[in-house]
Amino acid sequence: TVRMALANSLNMPAVRTLAAVGIPNVLTTAENLGVANLGAHARGAGLSLTLGSVAIPLWQMAQAYNVVANGGVFRPLASILAIADAQGNTLYRYQPPAGVRVIAPQYAYLMTSILSDNDARVPEFGSITPLHLGNPGDPITAPAAVKTGTSQDFKDNLTIGYTPNLLTATWVGNPDDSPMVNVEGVDGAGPIWHDLMEWTLQHKHLPVENFAVPRGIVLAHVSSSGYLADANTAWP
Repeated sequence: TVRMALANSLNMPAVRTLAAVGIPNVLTTAENLGVANLGAHARGAGLSLTLGSVAIPLWQMAQAYNVVANGGVFRPLASILAIADAQGNTLYRYQPPAGVRVIAPQYAYLMTSILSDNDARVPEFGSITPLHLGNPGDPITAPAAVKTGTSQDFKDNLTIGYTPNLLTATWVGNPDDSPMVNVEGVDGAGPIWHDLMEWTLQHKHLPVENFAVPRGIVLAHVSSSGYLADANTAWP
């Protein structure tokens, strides 16, 4: 299923999806999410584009995930929230612009649902990972949608994830672009993401919330056969 493929970072389903929808459509969607300047280099990458063959700045990745976290609404990230003088007078305060919807809220929720499904990622990652906020002994238990990434030769690894009120993007690698030794996103960037998220949720007193389910989403039990469950079937 798409849920199992995305939750477990399986490569072949991603390549097949890119082949089915076409590179131009993927680039258009990426630009709508705030990933800019991919250009001809991305088009020349072919199907490897979906496996990370084109470098994207971390802040643009955070921007793209922020759209999904906002239910499909694009709002540009802001680096400076306020400026004050030596006397404490506010000279500038950031005013969030009106958002622009670039993804249907139902599609955004489905992606959030997949990325926050700890059970779905068990085959590849196991049941206890840094991708879950609230492991045994941790102070916070919060629903979190999260995705890892690892580049070829272990030069870069990423973990990006969010709760309904907080998003964190983390990168781990060597500053001279040399490879690391078998360090993947879940092992390198994952623990940093986990600790930053839990510390912030706890010390900034952010409420622990569930992801809102938009209209048009139907929640139902599905049996192990893949069909709707009834009184005579079981579901996992």
